Amino acid sequence: MNLYAYAGNNPIAYDDPFGLVCCTGDKNLDDPTRKQIIENTYNTAPATADPQNKGLKNEQGVWASQDPNGSILVSQFSGNPGQTFYPADNNNKIIQPANALFSAHSHPNEGLNYYDPQNGKPLGRFSTTGPGVADKTIAKEQTVPMYVVGANKIWRVDPNGTVTAFDKKLVDKP
Repeated sequence: MNLYAYAGNNPIAYDDPFGLVCCTGDKNLDDPTRKQIIENTYNTAPATADPQNKGLKNEQGVWASQDPNGSILVSQFSGNPGQTFYPADNNNKIIQPANALFSAHSHPNEGLNYYDPQNGKPLGRFSTTGPGVADKTIAKEQTVPMYVVGANKIWRVDPNGTVTAFDKKLVDKP
């Protein structure tokens, strides 16, 4: 009997004293391939070229869809330090690919200050509380979940606007 299974054989890094958590219950986060696609939006977010916001990263996002053979297709898109540019049509409606599984984008600048690129004046501080109003609005235009990936959490925003937070420690559990 494995007495440390509740913590992925690593009771120092993970805790689940009652042994109740084996997975997140989210089909995309519990699938290793899909989870990696979601997490890579944060892990590979590029640094901004904006000199006023040196050290910040640009948000980036992906659409994941499935082809008829079951393979996952990923289309990537990017943004600036405070906004991801989801592909849209001429009426500014989000273009969701056929057979979409989910979309995901990063929030790589949580808690950092940002400045107006035109004049360098402070504009504020990036939120550390997860999806904002714009994220929820975009999610409502989709028929599949949208994931927002931060430093310590991944938030799933469902098309009905419901937000569920997942601690990255549990998501990364082996």
